[in-house]
Amino acid sequence: MKIDNDILIFRRLIKYYFLIFIIFVIKGIYFPDAFVPDDLQFVIRKYEDEVMEYSYPILIAGIFAVIFYIFSFLMIYKLKKNWRLIHLISLIILMVCLLELRFSFVDSFDYFLEGIMFMINGGILSLAFFGNVSKKFK
Repeated sequence: MKIDNDILIFRRLIKYYFLIFIIFVIKGIYFPDAFVPDDLQFVIRKYEDEVMEYSYPILIAGIFAVIFYIFSFLMIYKLKKNWRLIHLISLIILMVCLLELRFSFVDSFDYFLEGIMFMINGGILSLAFFGNVSKKFK
């Protein structure tokens, strides 16, 4: 059975998303403020040790949304029809839960990686719902 070219592009986008995500996580762990100006690093260090208290319902919803969001990538990679909507809903819930973060700082490279991730995720969602790939979901 020959796989359609659109499905190959769709699956490549999912792989690229996770590649960018891994780069984002590695940069966040090992180089959290590599591109931050020196005067701003002082402010970041000042509030870095502050303990943030988050509301438990939003925290639990965020954890479940992350689990469903990551698992939904695997399922839409396998072209499971119901998981397209679960992926979209978990993305929306995850974005709402991220609003709970009170103090977070990202530098210009983080913004760049986040922008690429949002664009790739938009491509994945548009192909999953509106492209030729949407007809291939079972």
